Amino acid sequence: MSALLRSRAFLLGNIRWKSTSKKSINPLSPMRNPVSVIYGEEHAILDAKKGIVADNKPFKFRVEKYVEYTWCGCGLAHEQPFCDLTCRSKYWKRIYKEQGGPLTYIAPESGDVWFCNCKQTNKAPFCDGSHRKSEIQEMRIDGKFELFEPKS
Repeated sequence: MSALLRSRAFLLGNIRWKSTSKKSINPLSPMRNPVSVIYGEEHAILDAKKGIVADNKPFKFRVEKYVEYTWCGCGLAHEQPFCDLTCRSKYWKRIYKEQGGPLTYIAPESGDVWFCNCKQTNKAPFCDGSHRKSEIQEMRIDGKFELFEPKS
C-alpha cells in the first residue's frame, strides 16, 4: 500500500511540474529584460538603437597617430569609453545585435579627442553634445550603474 501511495505522489509531483513548466514566458517582459532591471525604465525614453548611458559627460583622451581605438557603443563596458567586449556575453547578446557593438577608430593624427560616454551621439565615437539633453542630465549615474528609484 505504501508503494502505491509513493507512486501516486511521484505521478502527482510530475504532473504539477509539467503544468508549471509549460507556462508561456514573454521574453520582452520587464522582469525578463536585464536592461530595465539594472538600468531602470528611464532608458526607454532614449533611442533604442543607441547604447545605454554610461556617463552624462564626454571623455577627453589623448590619441596617438595611427593607433587603433575601439569605442564601446553599447554602454556596458567596464572601461568606458573603450570596449572590453562585455556586450558579447550571453546575457547581453540581444543588446549587442541591436546596437551594433563596438566601433573602431584609427587616429589620423596625435591630439586630444572627446569620446562620447552617453552613447546617444549621431557622430560616433565622438561627442556631439547629446549629453546636454535634459533626459540624460537628470539621470543619476554612480560609476557604471544608474541608481533606479521607482516613482511613487
